[in-house]
Amino acid sequence: MLLRALGLSLVWNIATKLLRHPRKEVPKQAMRQGRLVVALALSVHVIPMGTAIALIWLNVHGYYIGGELAGPSGWDDLKLSGLQFASKLHELLMQASLSVVVVSFIRHELVVGEGIPFGAIFGSLQFSSIAYIWSKEFAGTLKARFRTQMMKWRLVLLIVLGTGLAVTVGPSSAISMRPRLDAWPAGGTDFYINATTDQIWPTSLNDSGIPTECSNVTLGMNCISDSWTTLSDGLIPFWPNLNLGNTIPEFFGVVSPKSMRQLYTKQTTGIYWTRWTLATTQMSNLGDAVAEIGRLWINAAYSTSEIVNWKYSTRFRYRKEATYTIDDIYQPLTMATCLSSRSSTQQDTDADSIKAYMPIMETTCTDTIQSKRFNSSGLVANFRQDVPILQFVDVPVNEFGRSTVGALITFPETWPGGRNTVTCGVDSRWVPSQVSSSRSSVKVVSGLPTGFELKGTCFFEGSKNITVSSQWANYLNPNLVESNLTVFHHLLESIPGTYDDRWEDDAGFVQPLIESILSVLVTNGLAHTAASATPQGILKGCTADKCDESCSDGDGAWCREILPNGEFGSGGNIYNLPPGADTTKMTKFTTSIQVTGYAYNLRGTSLRLSCVVLFIYVLVALIHIGFSFWTGLSSQSWDTVSEVTALAMQSQPSRHLKNTCAGIDTTSIFTHMVKIVQTGEHGEHLELDFGDSTAALKQPLVPNEFYE
Repeated sequence: MLLRALGLSLVWNIATKLLRHPRKEVPKQAMRQGRLVVALALSVHVIPMGTAIALIWLNVHGYYIGGELAGPSGWDDLKLSGLQFASKLHELLMQASLSVVVVSFIRHELVVGEGIPFGAIFGSLQFSSIAYIWSKEFAGTLKARFRTQMMKWRLVLLIVLGTGLAVTVGPSSAISMRPRLDAWPAGGTDFYINATTDQIWPTSLNDSGIPTECSNVTLGMNCISDSWTTLSDGLIPFWPNLNLGNTIPEFFGVVSPKSMRQLYTKQTTGIYWTRWTLATTQMSNLGDAVAEIGRLWINAAYSTSEIVNWKYSTRFRYRKEATYTIDDIYQPLTMATCLSSRSSTQQDTDADSIKAYMPIMETTCTDTIQSKRFNSSGLVANFRQDVPILQFVDVPVNEFGRSTVGALITFPETWPGGRNTVTCGVDSRWVPSQVSSSRSSVKVVSGLPTGFELKGTCFFEGSKNITVSSQWANYLNPNLVESNLTVFHHLLESIPGTYDDRWEDDAGFVQPLIESILSVLVTNGLAHTAASATPQGILKGCTADKCDESCSDGDGAWCREILPNGEFGSGGNIYNLPPGADTTKMTKFTTSIQVTGYAYNLRGTSLRLSCVVLFIYVLVALIHIGFSFWTGLSSQSWDTVSEVTALAMQSQPSRHLKNTCAGIDTTSIFTHMVKIVQTGEHGEHLELDFGDSTAALKQPLVPNEFYE
């Protein structure tokens, strides 16, 4: 029975021939009655239905596999090909199962019921082809007159549903059987840091909280100018050769106490030039926090076996990548624009008469940058120096608009290129962003405002203006104790003397170079705002004097919080705050963690639709199983074209089929109701009855009876 349902009757014929059991046509039972026989006939549903249920469960419940599929390492493509082959086998089994369902119902109505339209007979043979839906046979079925409308629409629904399932179960199986390589939610945690949002991202800064020692620094001092050396190591060395034919690094690392942040820059020169000189980086405190929480998650993922009664995924240790992210935050973005007054500076020997023009930063967002003369009396002392001087100055808002701070740079006569004055406007904003880190780049954090190179500080929605005092800004350019140079002077001195001629090129070298230095210095300083703020509390399950930072702490208390409470999902809160902690003076953040690997999950419209199709198939198969056990009838007859043809040839010619020997043009032929009846003197013969057989000679079939 199973081989016949799968269309593999030939296998049985070959087996009998090999065993030398002669086969010949003998009287057969058209209908069998008995629960055991029904169970055997329904066995065709077991494998495809069980597989469909398993696929639905895997995707609805979710199941994480790991960075590679099970089996030998490095053969994922071959394994996925194997799953594709398996899905094709599953498709064939489901189509065989659906064939049993459709044929069984149509055969039941032909034999036991009131009959069906002539066109519906072919539905049992052609339903797997969607072309049957617009065939004359199906049109005749729709036009036919049934004894009850319920019977009509039940048959139509079965054929349409069977056809739809036959053409969609294959793709649905392939989609749902193939695990997706994607990033999956794998926990995280909420945490508080001991600073308010206004302290982390203030709109106005002054030098009140900066130690005076930060005006003379040594390497390693914790000041807002910290990490200035990354400029001399990662950016300045590329400037001497920079022109429209060369490139410059677009990001480099900035060291924080517990992480290395990525500082991104854009220049107005070079191959990949942009409209503005820009710099942005992540907040130091949040960079350290996300790196540390990521480290704790790795510890938890590797020691889940130590969590008491842990029933969820223990496979997060196997992955292609793990990413830790804090969303809905801000980071500094700085734009600097400079103007050179070389000709005026070299002509005027009196510093008070130098015509220094400061850019109006609001106009940098337009096609024409405007400027306004700036009071340059403060330059007098600077020109008496024999070294380059950077001096930050307060910029009047009523004259220069939204500038964060201004900068005046003077070059002495002895400097390559001669005496020069450069005035710069600096515009800094807090812009929406995120900060993230990953297992493959330990301690390295990144975060980039989307499209910042196209928006600058001009067109960033949700950004917040920043104003800093000149006193605060001048701490960005402290005196270096080791060399007795300022940071700015040290950076300029790092440019080799072989490029002295470039100092005469204001537009192509001097202005963009100083813009780059200023944007990076200010951005780096702003990123150190509230740098001492750290996550508050101790890990759950730990004490102040004992914490292994593993899942053995408190039976895995904090591990339960950082891992998802399910196969996938977000985390809780791994920290216990100190008693009496005032959260109004803190800021709450959430770190979300994702793992990249293979998994089954109900993500995406196509996958959801595939599971719906498989669910409908399972439902149809279950209804058929229930119906078959309720009737107790089963049959393997008339489920192929050859058997239906043989039955038709042994039936009496019908007047309803007049003029159809050479073809059928109309749908009315297919509207006639037909039924299979037993005829003959002893009822040993079966035929299709169009209603024109002698009533006394036609009788309904008898289950378990043999017919010739």
